[in-house]
Amino acid sequence: MMCDSASLPESIHRRWYEITGHHRLERYGMTECGIALSNPSKGERIPAHAPFTTDDRQSMDIIECSGHKVSALYIERILLEHTNISECSVIDVDDPTLGQKIDAIIVTKSLNTINDLRIDTVREYSKKNIYQIIRYLIQ
Repeated sequence: MMCDSASLPESIHRRWYEITGHHRLERYGMTECGIALSNPSKGERIPAHAPFTTDDRQSMDIIECSGHKVSALYIERILLEHTNISECSVIDVDDPTLGQKIDAIIVTKSLNTINDLRIDTVREYSKKNIYQIIRYLIQ
């Protein structure tokens, strides 16, 4: 199984392996050049930890908030470890004070758990599980 897009969170790699017994093949590329980076088709496959960068060296997965560079993939990985979150996407939103604000779009595992994922509870979970630099950015 291949994934030809942005890197997948480690939790999805682990779950895929649990279900199939196989590690996914991650590859990255652009329309202009085709496949630029790839894990080997045979041998050890390691989930990507580093964001994919474009030719102008600006990362597609980095949010610049209050002068800090924050990995959207890192925040997604932490959110996906929450017991009531099945999917999420972390995005940047332009903000006149912060530069970019960190927002997350979250899908609950069940409508029965939707009350457990109020904005304040997700913020508290994030503050407990995300490294120190980001904690004060979560307001």
